[in-house]
Amino acid sequence: MHLAEEDFTVQTLIKEMSVSRTQMHRKLKALLNQSANELIHSIRMQKASEMLKNKSATIAEIAYLIGLSSPQYFSRTFKQYFGHSPSEHIKSHS
Repeated sequence: MHLAEEDFTVQTLIKEMSVSRTQMHRKLKALLNQSANELIHSIRMQKASEMLKNKSATIAEIAYLIGLSSPQYFSRTFKQYFGHSPSEHIKSHS
């Protein structure tokens, strides 16, 4: 899987799926009501949540394992997605 690849983009997904950008957009909107970018982001955040719950790595390590460029960026986007920080997420699942 391409989860840890920081440069995994919608274009990469389209190529892997062998569909056009328009087809991808229509299918994802119909099935999930999400864009391809939103889907990639959602998958990364859900994986990060699982890893934090399982305490399988540090917050910094998880940031890189899910393909984000820095722990600070990860913490900011995680908080935007879940409404609380990664460290609060760990505490709430202890």
